[in-house]
Amino acid sequence: MILIAIRPESESHSGNPGQHNFEQLTALKTVNFESIRGHLTSVESPEDTFEEQTSLLSSSVLEWGSTISGIFGVTGQEIFTADRSFPVGSAVQFPLLKIMWFRLSLLAFAIPGIIAMSDIDEKFLQEVMTRELAKEGLQVERVKLLKLSPFDTVGTVFGSDRRRAEMEIFFKSGETLKKSLIIVDIPTDERADIINKLGLFEREINMYKHMLPAMDKYLHKFQDDYLRNKMWLKAYDMKEFTRLIIQDVDYLKYYKKNTYEGLDMEHSKIALDALAKFHALGAIMKEKNIVDMKPFDLSVGQKVDRTEWYAKIFQQFAKSIRSHWGAEWEPTAKYFEEKSSTIFHELTEMSKKDVSKFNTILSGYFYIDNMYFKYGSAEHKDPIGLKTMIFQNAFFNSPALDLQMFMNTSPEPELMIDEARRDELVHFYAQKLIEYLKKYGYQKNFTVEDFLLEYRRTELLGLTNAISFLGDLYQRNSDTEVADVYFVESENSKGDFTQKGLTNPAFIKLFFGIDSIQVDSVFLDRVQEAYNSDLPCSRRVVRVNHVDVDKQEDSIYDVSNITLHGELQNGDKWNFSLRALEVAPDGFRRTLAQETGIFDKLYLVHTQVLPKMKDLMKAAGDWSETLFLDSIEAKNGSYLVFRTPGFGWSQPGVELVPGFPDLVMAFRNLAKWHAMGAVLVEKDQIPGKELFAERLPMKRMNQSFTHFLKMLAEVVRSTWGRKWNRLAEQLKDSVPQIDGKIRTIFNRSTEQDAFNVFNFGDFHWPDLWLNYGVSDAYVTEHPIAFKFSSFETSHINTPATDLHHVTYSTLNTKTVLKHKDYLVEEVYYPALVRYLSKFGYGGRPLTLARLKDELRRTELYAILTCIMRVQAEIEAKESDDWAALEKTWTTGEHKTNMNAMHHRRFTDAMKPVMEYAKDRNIFGKGDESGSDEDSNSKSESESD
Repeated sequence: MILIAIRPESESHSGNPGQHNFEQLTALKTVNFESIRGHLTSVESPEDTFEEQTSLLSSSVLEWGSTISGIFGVTGQEIFTADRSFPVGSAVQFPLLKIMWFRLSLLAFAIPGIIAMSDIDEKFLQEVMTRELAKEGLQVERVKLLKLSPFDTVGTVFGSDRRRAEMEIFFKSGETLKKSLIIVDIPTDERADIINKLGLFEREINMYKHMLPAMDKYLHKFQDDYLRNKMWLKAYDMKEFTRLIIQDVDYLKYYKKNTYEGLDMEHSKIALDALAKFHALGAIMKEKNIVDMKPFDLSVGQKVDRTEWYAKIFQQFAKSIRSHWGAEWEPTAKYFEEKSSTIFHELTEMSKKDVSKFNTILSGYFYIDNMYFKYGSAEHKDPIGLKTMIFQNAFFNSPALDLQMFMNTSPEPELMIDEARRDELVHFYAQKLIEYLKKYGYQKNFTVEDFLLEYRRTELLGLTNAISFLGDLYQRNSDTEVADVYFVESENSKGDFTQKGLTNPAFIKLFFGIDSIQVDSVFLDRVQEAYNSDLPCSRRVVRVNHVDVDKQEDSIYDVSNITLHGELQNGDKWNFSLRALEVAPDGFRRTLAQETGIFDKLYLVHTQVLPKMKDLMKAAGDWSETLFLDSIEAKNGSYLVFRTPGFGWSQPGVELVPGFPDLVMAFRNLAKWHAMGAVLVEKDQIPGKELFAERLPMKRMNQSFTHFLKMLAEVVRSTWGRKWNRLAEQLKDSVPQIDGKIRTIFNRSTEQDAFNVFNFGDFHWPDLWLNYGVSDAYVTEHPIAFKFSSFETSHINTPATDLHHVTYSTLNTKTVLKHKDYLVEEVYYPALVRYLSKFGYGGRPLTLARLKDELRRTELYAILTCIMRVQAEIEAKESDDWAALEKTWTTGEHKTNMNAMHHRRFTDAMKPVMEYAKDRNIFGKGDESGSDEDSNSKSESESD
């Protein structure tokens, strides 16, 4: 998903001062709001008029919502909706009453802050500084208070009021020091009840009292890293749970960037480096049990039911799209409208802590408004450090949640809409996190790929953060009159409201965050260029006249079959077929694609592995047909478009039962694929090796194997007859051992003497593209060539796993078992040796004895694969039951229909396999080899 947003350059007021000049806003440029920001932070003079003070405070109220937005982006409107003590309702709809009440409310906020200043005096400051400076061996004589002023406008941070105390410290040695600090107080106005209910101040005190000092202490072990880019400030004093005294960012020479301009690449990398360091230390605090994480169990957003609010904000967004963009944006409007009924539930599920994954303490408010940068020069062009101040939403969860907030709210617009640079930042953070975890001694395994999967899983959260935060940002730049949008929401409201930040056309046009393939003129030009690249002039396409798109949504992807109709240079008509696979925009299909990493594999294979295989073929002088489809266009995490083969090629249905000639072709071509893969593995040219270490997530795969084995044991016992009872018991007894044995099989790839190839994965005949002939006059009974297209289960391991898939992925098990040895010894192995030599393999050779040994060691995997594949073939569903799959995925409980296993075709296919398993003692209680023959073969292999 690519979230793209833009901040308005300027706004013009004509007539209604709160009305935007939309023509200027669509200029799509970044601009300076320095004058507005200056106004928001400049009021300190007691001589300001009542009108000036209320005007100023009305602007500042708009910023409250951002502070407790946390993971879901709670805004000021929601806060005031939650607090029913405000006199809001139908009466507020009358303009005069509304304005009068609004001003009185603002004055009520201001008075407690003014009164609170009186409790900060020189005696209090001297006590704080005496305790703090004594730690450094300094003795304080007295403290003189020079100035007490607001750190920012009252209400800028909803959960606290912040002031700066500037003082002069006199030491007993006769020396003096001018210093300042920040005093953070819990508000005493109408906000107090909500703050206490949500535990905002209590959470922040816990961070400054327990978590941050523990991190600081642990970091002392790493002196080279102790002072570098720590993103937290030191607390001098605190009073639970009403006051916090911390370092002053200004005194430390850390400065805030302009919120409306956003952060450039350099500032963003400094921020993400600091965040990675913070997250790594948070994980250490948990792993070593240094800090109790219970106070940080839930985010602020997880404590409030916001079903109604999110429905309204998404409905309003859809409404604003329809109002300003017309018919072509109707799908976008419809997406947000439909999403409004489920968004809160989806976000709630997405933000639940998964204890099986990597978690750490989060900032909860990692956003440009909470960032202060230090620079290496006076020009403020070379950031070298970051500090953040607010930790009122700190909680223990996935680090992806902090990154989603940052990436979708804080970078400058030019960076936010640049996919390549966005990806660079995400990878930069992930790599830094892994570096810090290793440096600080984190014991568990966590990889860059693990984080990227989690980041993609939480993209909907990023989208919602962008709507909430950036919509609020646009609104803040409006006239005071629109501020009352946060106050008019009440228990008796009609259910609609207008947040003008969402109706900014420039914001809407570039905001829609789910990238999908667009069959437009730009796309067609790219396709035409790719098609023409290797053709003579007369056969090149000169124009595309018409495009047909047939969409299907019953697979894990949204599948589009695209047919282009046009003309060639020589005047001939031209048809060209493409297939687009798009990651589902939402729902379980999207979750499945992201959490299993299958689309990531597909993308990497098509964009990086297959081009390298083409290079190998070219270098070896091999100009034969490739074993794979050519991709035309791909976008990581979003879609892949590939060219479908022409005449003579087709995808068979499940009714295909391959015969002996088909198997010979398959084994020979698989040898070529494995040889190229072995060369790439040897040369370390397979990207994302950790992603390809498993066929599928091991835990999930083994749960499925266990489930199907239990089912088969029951079917064999109850329906196959008495002669099979012993096997049924063996199957049942094997169930607890499945996970360990399968892990042993796949861990063999890490052994020093292992011969590894790049396995295709699931060799399933209906998924292949088969060629039955090259002309109308010549159509063969058996396919003469095939192409792979799906690489979601590709993995690096022994070639045995692929060979088992070819052998056991058909109902014709009798034929396969009859010819299995011949296919391996006389077809596959000689071809593999020949192709390894052809493509320049220089690693450890694979002997035939070693290959046969590998096949025997992995036979359990072969049988389990056969059970699942044959059952699926018999069931032959037209479409997947996604609701049932989702339940299995979330609960781990399989509810597979057993009818297929009772089918005669299943029994006929599986009995020869089970006879073979009995003869080989695959489910017996022997060692992994399974039989004496295995042991003898093992010795033979070792001698080779």
